[in-house]
Amino acid sequence: MPKFALSLSLGLFLLLLARAFPAQGQSGRMEGIVVDSANGLPLADVKVQAKGPKSVSTTTNRDGRFTLEDLSTGIYQLITVSDRYSPLRGIWQTVEPGKQPLLTLALKPWGIASGVVLDSNGKPVTNALVMAYRRGYGTDGSPLLRLDPDRQISQPTNDRGEFRLFRLEPGEYCFRVETPGNGPPMTSRAPAFWPVYYPGTTDSEKAIAITIKAGEEVRLGPVTVPASSDSIVRLHIVNMTGEPLNVSSRTVTFRPGPNQTTNFTIVGANTSESDVIALHGLPPGHHEILVSWNASKGTVQGLASVEAGFSDSEAELRVRGGSLVTGIVRNDGSPGGSPIPGLRCQLQTGELMRSGVLQNLTGTSGQDGTFVIENVPQAEYRFQCSGLPAGSSIRGIRMNNSLGNPSELMDRFRVDGETHVSVVVATETTAIHGRVSGLDGKAVQGATVVLEPDSASPARNYLYRTAMTDQNGTFIITDVIAGSYRMFSWHELRDPAYMNDEFMKPYQKFARPVQVDPKGKEIVTSLTVLD
Repeated sequence: MPKFALSLSLGLFLLLLARAFPAQGQSGRMEGIVVDSANGLPLADVKVQAKGPKSVSTTTNRDGRFTLEDLSTGIYQLITVSDRYSPLRGIWQTVEPGKQPLLTLALKPWGIASGVVLDSNGKPVTNALVMAYRRGYGTDGSPLLRLDPDRQISQPTNDRGEFRLFRLEPGEYCFRVETPGNGPPMTSRAPAFWPVYYPGTTDSEKAIAITIKAGEEVRLGPVTVPASSDSIVRLHIVNMTGEPLNVSSRTVTFRPGPNQTTNFTIVGANTSESDVIALHGLPPGHHEILVSWNASKGTVQGLASVEAGFSDSEAELRVRGGSLVTGIVRNDGSPGGSPIPGLRCQLQTGELMRSGVLQNLTGTSGQDGTFVIENVPQAEYRFQCSGLPAGSSIRGIRMNNSLGNPSELMDRFRVDGETHVSVVVATETTAIHGRVSGLDGKAVQGATVVLEPDSASPARNYLYRTAMTDQNGTFIITDVIAGSYRMFSWHELRDPAYMNDEFMKPYQKFARPVQVDPKGKEIVTSLTVLD
C-alpha cells in the first residue's frame, strides 16, 4: 500500500476516534442573560447554578449577564436563586466543546399574601403561626395539603394579629393558622384553640384556595380562630382483646381531617373509670379517634367516629387485638408457579401511618415464597411489594379474608381478621420507547411520562409506570406486562397526581392508547407534552 494512502487511512481513523472519544480535559461554557418576565429588564445579583457532570455557579452582573465556564461535556440543569424572584428549575442544556449557547432566562417575581388573625371575639391573635400550603396528592393519588418541599413559607403574627407571607411562587395556596393554644383535647375542661384553615375552618377539605399571581400581593380576609367548646366526648371502651384492661397508659390519635393528626398519651387515665375515656375541648364537627395501647400479644387498637358539639356526647369504641396476614409469591412463567423468595411485602396505612401510631408492617417471602405479617391492627391498608427480580412485574394480587371471600386486591383493602394474600409475578415483560415533543415539534427535555392502565381495567397502582425524557426528548419505560394502557406527558408533575381520577379527567382526551401483547414485543411511540 502506498505510504500516502496509509497515512490518509491512519489520519481518518484518528479523526473518527477523536470524535467518538473526546480528549479528556475538553470543556465548554454557557452564557446568558437573566431578565424580568414581565418587562424584559435585566436582573442583577441572581445566582445561576448548573448541575450535571459537575456543579458550577455564578452571579449575574449589573447587566443581568452570566458566564458558566470550565463545564465538562454533558447535560446540565440550570437553577436560579433570587430574593425577589421565583426560581427556575426545569431548564436543561447540553454542553459540547466549542459551542457557547446564549441563553435567556426569564424570571417571575414572588407573590405575597397578607392578612390578620382574629379570635371568636374579634380580637387580634398574636404569635399565631401562619403557613402557606399547596394542594397536592399522596402516593395513592388522594388529595392533600402539603408544605412546599423546597421552601416552607411561614410567619408569626405581630401584636396586631397581622401577617405578611412573601416569596410565594405563582399558584394556588391554602393557609393554615396554628395559635399558641393549639394542643390535644385534655382530660379536664379547658377550652383551647385548634389549627384552622382560611377563612376559619378546622376541616382541611373546606379550606379555600387562593390564587397568588407573580408580583402581586393578595390581601386575605380575616382568619377567625374559633375557640373549642367545653363539652365532653365520652368514649366507652368495649374490650374485645380477651385480656384485662389494666394498662398504665394509652395513646390517643385525634384526626379532625384527612391531613391532620394529633397524638397524645393519657397516662394512668380514668383509673376509677377504666372503661371510659373522657375528651374535652374538641372543636365542633366530625372526628375520628384512635385509641391504642400495648398488650401482652402486641398493640391493640380501636377506632371510633364521633360528632362533637356544644353539648356532651358519647360514643362506643371497640378495641381488638391484631390479625394474622399470610401470603405467597409465585412466578406465573413457570409450571405450577414456582415460588419467589426475597420479595418485601408491606402494609401501609396512609393517614394512620403518618400519625406514628402504627409502624410499617412488613414480611419477606422465604424460599418457599411464603410470608407472614403478625399482629396487624384492624384498619385500611395499601399492599406494596419491592425487591422484584429484574425484568419482572406484579401481574395480580388476590386476597382471601377470614370469611373465605376471594377478591382481587385493588389499591386499598381492609384487614378485619385473618387474611391470606396471593401475589402473582410476571416474568415476561416488555419496554416502551418514545419521544416527547411540543406543539412546535421540538423535543421536550425533562418531561414526565406516565403509563396508566386502561379505564376498562381495575385501577391497580402496581401497573403504573413513569419516566423522564432526556436531552433528545426520548424515554424508555421497562417491565410492562401485557394489557391495555394509556400514555400522557407533562412539562412538570411533582406529585403522583396521575393517580387521582378528578385530576386526570381533563387530560383523558389527549391520551395515547397503547396495547402491549403477551409476546413482549417492544413498542415505539410518540407523545405531545401537556401543560
